[in-house]
Amino acid sequence: MRIDITAKQHAQFTTNGEISFGNLLTEEERLTLSQLTIGRNLWMKNAKIKKILSNRSIVEIIHELTGASQIRLLFDAYIEKGEVDISKICVQGILFYILICIETGAITFIEKEKISAITKPTFLAIYGKAESIYIFNELDPHTHELKKFGYAFGDRLKPADFPFVYH
Repeated sequence: MRIDITAKQHAQFTTNGEISFGNLLTEEERLTLSQLTIGRNLWMKNAKIKKILSNRSIVEIIHELTGASQIRLLFDAYIEKGEVDISKICVQGILFYILICIETGAITFIEKEKISAITKPTFLAIYGKAESIYIFNELDPHTHELKKFGYAFGDRLKPADFPFVYH
C-alpha cells in the first residue's frame, strides 16, 4: 500500500521531527509483533520480522522524508517502556527510526536526533545510510556485539549482515 505524504504532513515532520500514520500493517503482521518477547535484533532470527521492517510502505515513507537513495536495516528491539536515545548506538550513519505501537499497529517515523519516551509495548526499528560504520560507543551496552560477526571498530557494515531495504 503506497502512502503519499502531503505537503502539510511533510511540514509537520520538518517542524516536529516526527510523523505518525495509522496502521500500515496487516492483521497478521500485528499478530507477529504482539507475540514477541523483549529483545534486540529480532529481525536477524525471525524472517517475519525482517519482512515487516522491509515493508515497502515503511521504507518509501523513510525515503520520502529523508531523500536517501539507499536505506539499510540496522537494529530492532521490543521495548515495554523506557527511553529511546539512538545517540547511544554503536553505528555511525543512522538515518531514521520508527516506533510501532504493538496495540494499534500505528507507526511513528522519527528523525535520528529526537529522543522518545516509551510508555507501552513498542517495537523499535533503526535504519541507516549505505555507508554506515561500526564505531565504539561506551554508552551502548551492546557496543561489542558486532564483533561476533567479525567486525572491528571502523568497519563499514556489510549488506549480508545489514541488508538494504530500499535502493
